[in-house]
Amino acid sequence: MTRPIWPNGARCAVALTFDVDAESPFLFQPGGETRPKTLSMGTYGPKRGVPRILAILNRHRIRATFFVPGWTIDNWPETTRDIARAGHEIGVHGYLHEEFSTLSPEQQRDCHERSLAAAERVIGHRPVGVRPPGEYTPETLRIIWEMGFLYDSNMRGDDRPYRVRIDGKPTDLIEISPHWELDDGPYFSFGFGSGYAPVRIQSPETAYEAWSREFEGYYREGLCYLLMTHPELTGTPGRALMLERLIEYIEQHEGIWFATCEEIARWWLKSGQE
Repeated sequence: MTRPIWPNGARCAVALTFDVDAESPFLFQPGGETRPKTLSMGTYGPKRGVPRILAILNRHRIRATFFVPGWTIDNWPETTRDIARAGHEIGVHGYLHEEFSTLSPEQQRDCHERSLAAAERVIGHRPVGVRPPGEYTPETLRIIWEMGFLYDSNMRGDDRPYRVRIDGKPTDLIEISPHWELDDGPYFSFGFGSGYAPVRIQSPETAYEAWSREFEGYYREGLCYLLMTHPELTGTPGRALMLERLIEYIEQHEGIWFATCEEIARWWLKSGQE
């Protein structure tokens, strides 16, 4: 197995990513707009979770990547600006957190364009990264590539970045893969429209044990450790404590490169790795 090469001799890359869905996944579900209790679960993310997470990242001087649906950007503009002002990367995440497997190619392009335009209005530039929600169609990666995105982050094919192949040929579109065991949804998600229900909500200790043990494996092999969390889930008080403890544990190791997904993708291209 080829061991990745990281900047300045770093041993392992670490990307902390947060999907700021807000109410969008619930609004996309049929009848979601009539369920105020359920919608309030999404409201919690930008209202309480994001500020708590930003404070943790600020204490540790870590820049992260926040994937934000266009609807969230439009309806929570000040939260989106707070993320960008703190030096973090904004990537797009559908417009209304659509299930991309249900969309035509034209609808997928429209979702990206609406989200990019929303970001440009609110933070002044168009994001270079994308994490389309849900399953993909056979056209999804080609559309992302043709639209000029730098990277995608939702396929599960490796634990290193890699160049997406279109028509059998490698492109300059970089994939930075998350994995279910490093996603907070299977541990903490519950209720209408979650995509995981019914589940038993697990203790933060369960997630900490899984995430720290996975980090040990990634660190040993010098891989790209990507944590994918949601402020409405991991931004609660007890889980935020766990997240900070995980960061402190990772910081105890030598040769860690905390990076945004954009930084990782640009490095991968610059270094000529496949």
